[in-house]
Amino acid sequence: MLFADLVEGAAREGVDVWLKMDGPRYADDLPPWTVVLRHPDLGATGTRRADLRHFHQVIGFVQGHVGTLPGDWSWLGDHVDPGELPEIFERLGRTGLLVILSYDGRWTLAVNGPDVGSFATLEDCLISANVLV
Repeated sequence: MLFADLVEGAAREGVDVWLKMDGPRYADDLPPWTVVLRHPDLGATGTRRADLRHFHQVIGFVQGHVGTLPGDWSWLGDHVDPGELPEIFERLGRTGLLVILSYDGRWTLAVNGPDVGSFATLEDCLISANVLV
């Protein structure tokens, strides 16, 4: 399964996934990846958040939390292919940019605040992000 499949499948079950590559934290050798999950059954705040050093930890965090929520998670496999996302976002992070990715039926990319665009597929979103590097 691709990372896009994981996020889109989570959204079908009512889980929002928000992802950030923090360029300034990357430069300071702090965990540059932040992932936030939103769902009413995720405790009092309805969210789970983690700051992580590696993208495979992001995948593990998402899989580990969404699979415990109500819903049909039979499609949730063990292996998730991150594709080019970590490479592109880490390249942007090394330049000091703050890159945010979210999915609400469309993929939204924001760089240093403003939205760069809204895309039908993660692949289209990554093509746009890659142009920024």
